[in-house]
Amino acid sequence: MTKLSRGAAQERGMGSPTVRTLKHLRDNGYVAEVVEKWNAFARIRQDLFGIIDVVAVKPGTVGVLGVQTTSYSNVSARIKKSMANKVLPVWVRAGNRFVVHGWKKGVRGDSALRSVEFTYDASNEALQANHTSGREGRKEKVPD
Repeated sequence: MTKLSRGAAQERGMGSPTVRTLKHLRDNGYVAEVVEKWNAFARIRQDLFGIIDVVAVKPGTVGVLGVQTTSYSNVSARIKKSMANKVLPVWVRAGNRFVVHGWKKGVRGDSALRSVEFTYDASNEALQANHTSGREGRKEKVPD
């Protein structure tokens, strides 16, 4: 079996979820960068505010988009983690957006994206996770 270089693997669509999200965002007009960092002392990756791997901005769009990237099968765990995060309501209420991107390899070798956007429902004072792909229309609420 031939081992692919990192660049060749990414060109064939086998990149990490973060690489796939960066490509997806940039292809859709965003300027995007990774903001998670490696903590060598603790030997762990640390996300911005404990939940954001990538930030992106787009001309004509108000606010900053924060993205948590993961595999398709871990989206539910990332939704739960995000909803438990104390900073997320502040992030969203400050006029920013937050999404979870879950990636898997499609049947034809392409990538399949499950995207879940979080919004703040002021009338219920609660975050909502709005499944914009995958399981459409499903909403989960958690108190602020």
